[in-house]
Parts: sequence; structure tokens; C-alpha cells
Amino acid sequence: MKANTILFRPGGKEWVSLLGLMILVFIAFNQVLSFDFLNWDDDQYVLSNKRYQPGTERSVISFFKGYDVGNYHPLTMLSYAIDLETSFSPKPFHRTNLLLHILNTLLVYVLLRYLKLTHWVALLSAVFFALHPHRVESVAWISDRKDLLMTVFYLLSLITFIHYTTISSYSSLLLSFIFFVAACLSKATAVTLPLVCLLYLFFYIQEKKLFRHLMLMPFFIISLIIGYVAILAQTALSAIKTTNTIPLLWKPIVACFNLGIYLLQHIAPVGLQTYYLYPEKVYDILLPLLFIVLVTIAFSVFLVVRIRNSMVSFLFLSGVVAILPVLQIIPVGDAMRADRYTYLSSAVWCALPFIFLTGIPKVRLQLMYALSLIYIAMVFSVTYRLLPSWKDSELLWKRSIAENPDWPVAYNNAGIYYINTGRIDEAKDMFHRAIAIGDLTEGASINLGFIYNTENEPDSAAYFLQQGLKIFPNQPILLNNYAYTLYLQKRYNEALRNVNRSIALKSDNAYAYRNRALIFEALKQYDASCEDTKRAVALNYVAQWGDDVLLLQQKVCGY
Repeated sequence: MKANTILFRPGGKEWVSLLGLMILVFIAFNQVLSFDFLNWDDDQYVLSNKRYQPGTERSVISFFKGYDVGNYHPLTMLSYAIDLETSFSPKPFHRTNLLLHILNTLLVYVLLRYLKLTHWVALLSAVFFALHPHRVESVAWISDRKDLLMTVFYLLSLITFIHYTTISSYSSLLLSFIFFVAACLSKATAVTLPLVCLLYLFFYIQEKKLFRHLMLMPFFIISLIIGYVAILAQTALSAIKTTNTIPLLWKPIVACFNLGIYLLQHIAPVGLQTYYLYPEKVYDILLPLLFIVLVTIAFSVFLVVRIRNSMVSFLFLSGVVAILPVLQIIPVGDAMRADRYTYLSSAVWCALPFIFLTGIPKVRLQLMYALSLIYIAMVFSVTYRLLPSWKDSELLWKRSIAENPDWPVAYNNAGIYYINTGRIDEAKDMFHRAIAIGDLTEGASINLGFIYNTENEPDSAAYFLQQGLKIFPNQPILLNNYAYTLYLQKRYNEALRNVNRSIALKSDNAYAYRNRALIFEALKQYDASCEDTKRAVALNYVAQWGDDVLLLQQKVCGY
């Protein structure tokens, strides 16, 4: 398929369609503007992130220093800072997510027109992309800003690269490179773009000249650099799992299984969850795993080899390449899959159903367009049903518990929500249920210990904190809470040893310095107590916990 020298230029029909598309997406997702922050990474990305605390440097350069929640994505963090300038409330963050999703939907339409799809197929595909239930997590969850922002720059880079190949404009190539770097600085999974560009050269341009391929060399160099930095960032958070339930030799097979599930849910969005847990053993899912792997391989061969359509092959394979980093060949995090991982790949996969529907011979196009609209409406009904579950933490974790009743993290996070809303009895119930599952209970132990300490029941607090420390002896927050329990029991020397261990493991915990200040005061070491109150204040204790440390500071620093 040779490139057409006439570029896509929207006319009146296209502009009206794009305006209607923007309005449609806004109406479909506008309820997210009333959604709250969630206690699932939103606290780490925004609410308690050091970058946004009073007195912290907020220059543009500062966002390019260090990692955030196991990622290096300075442009994403900078976008949060811009939202914070508007208001420290969830609405500006959700508004930006929605605007980025609308922009991505428009870019999907433009990309598909550049790829020579007709107006109506491109429009239907963009609507399908925008309204698919896989988009719910990315649009409704503030913490997934990175996928939205990265996709904007990724699509802009690909579009301008196609522009370059069509008219040999080196300014377009330079602009494509700049957009690519911005995509990588929004989320590291953008490193796949050079491979997608090679696929375009192969299937659309049928380029055989080495020169055109060498022009992508700077892109590959950036990919290698960003990929290396991403591994460092994930390693710093211990997010790369060297051990899990999937044996090494099975990981490529599981990756193919994940790909098959993503493709299946792309066509028929069934079995969607907030969190997809790994099986306890790979053999627990052996039969469905092997069946889906075989079907996925057969489907891929059919699309690429049997159909022999350059457009279909490019769309399918570019989506596979785009999703490749998150298929868990290298396991990152504890989730086997995530709906948000499909955001970028769906930008090209979205066209496949409508290419086939409108390509059925001897069937009127008007009928196919009508069937396409019915199909999109059915898909959107799932989106509409799932959206409210992301409104606040209580609804999110209730849904998660219903989907995964043996997942302790859901109970623990629900309990944290109940603590923050003053519903202590419900919080205790959630933490006890998490511990009863008997796995990953350090969070529940910490939180039960915290509750019993605040209720001045140190013996009960000590029991749960000791249970947690048996499993996680070097957990700094457990050690700190246990130190406070010992302080309440007037076992000051033991308390001091535990809080010192906590601070050695996590030196930026304001609450630990406040606790040590209390212990030093009890030991009548007033100078040391005074210094720790100052450290706690410097680490923003007052904003996080209250002004009790200021009263303590006034007392001990006056001796």
C-alpha cells in the first residue's frame, strides 16, 4: 500500500462530527467531575506527595528529579501541579482527565483518517474507543493520568511521523521526536513507539531503503534510556516481582493469555474487575489458559497471514506492540492485568470490529452502520454501569470485595476509608476480616494497632502489632506504631529501640519523630525531644496529623 500524497484535511462534515464526538464523550463521562479522591494511589500521587507540600520547591526542573510511586514520569507529576494551582479538590484533577480523554478520542479519529479509513469507520471507531468500559479506570481514576497524557503525545508523535513519511518533511520528523520524548516523560511504556513506526513503514510504505529506518535511530536511543530509568524506578519501589506464582518458563505463555483476555474483552467486555489477581498456582487456570493461548495464536495468524490486509495487520500488530510492556513478561506490581493497560492499544484496535463489519460483502453499508451503533450502545451500557463504582473509596472497595472476596488489600483499604470518615467500628470489622484471610496483613495490623492506640487500649494494640511484626519484622510503620504502644504501656526503653529502628528504615516519617519526641520527654531528655518535634514539624506533621506536636514542642523546648 503506497502512501497517498494527499493528506487528510477535515472539511465541514468532519468538523461537525468532531464537535459532536467531543460533546458525546463529555456527556458520557461528565459524572466523574463529582468523583472524590480515592485512597488507592491518589494519596501517594497527590494528597501526601512531598512535591506538593507547603515549602517544597515546585520549579519545573524539580519535577525531573527523582521517582514517584515507582515511576519516572515528570510531565505527569507536573500536570498534577497545574491542577493544584486551581484548587486542592478532586474536581480539577478529574476535569483534566476528562479533557485528556476527549483529546485522545479526537486524535484517534485523526490517526485513523491518516491511515486511510473512511470518515464513518474512523468516527465509529473513535466512539467505540471513547465509550468502551476499559476506559472507565483511566478516566475516573486520578492516578491513571499517566496513561491519558502519554497517549496524547504518543498519538501526536505517530501522526506527525506519518506526515513525515508522506511529504518527507524533516520538521515533521523533529516534531514527532519531540512528541515521543514527551510521551516517554509521561509514562515509560511509550518506548514502544519506534517499533510501531517500523510497522507503519513495512505495511503502509513498504519501505526498503535503509535511510528511512535509520531516521528512527534517535527514537530507539531514547527508548533504551527511558526503559533503563523505568527499571531503576520500579526497582526502587520493589515493584518488579522476582518471585510470584508464575514460574519463569510460563511467563511468555501467561503474557499470551493476558493478550487473549484483553482482545476478548475488547470485543465483548465481560468479566471486568477493579483488580485482577494472580492465581495461587498457574495450574489452577491451566485449561482455560492453554485454550485462550491457542485461540490467541490462531486469531493472530488469521489476521496477519490469512487476511493479508496491510491496514488490518498494522492495526492489530501495533496494538500488540503497544501493550507488550504490560503483559507481565517482566512482572510489575501484584496485578495480573489491568483495564487501564489497554488504553493505548485500544486506540488502534478500536477500528478492527468496524473494518470487518463494514467489509461484509452484499450487505448495505447503512445496515452495517446501524448494527455498529447498536453494538456501541450495548458496550457503553457496561461503561455506564461501572462508572459509579469509582465515585469514592467506599464504593470502589465494596465492588472489589464483591469481585475478590479473598483479597485482603480491599478490606484494608475499605477500613482506611472508614477511619478517615470516623466510622471506627466498620473500620475494625474490615481490618479483622483482612487478617482472617491470613495473607498480606501488615496493613490491617498497622491500622488495628493505630485504632486501639487512639482508644488508649495498648494491650489490644500490642497484640495485633506483634502479629504483624512476626510476618514483617522490618516494616517501619509497624515498628513505629508498636513503639507508641510501648510508650502508652510506659515501657520507654523498649519503645525507644523500636522507634529508632523505624526511623532508620524510614527517615522521613513525621509521625515517628513525634513519637520519639514523646518518648524522650518521658525519659526527661528534653533537648532530644525538642529536636524531634522540630523534625516532625519540618516533615509536615501538622498538616497530616494535627497540631499536638506544636504543644509538645512549646513544652519541651522551654525546659
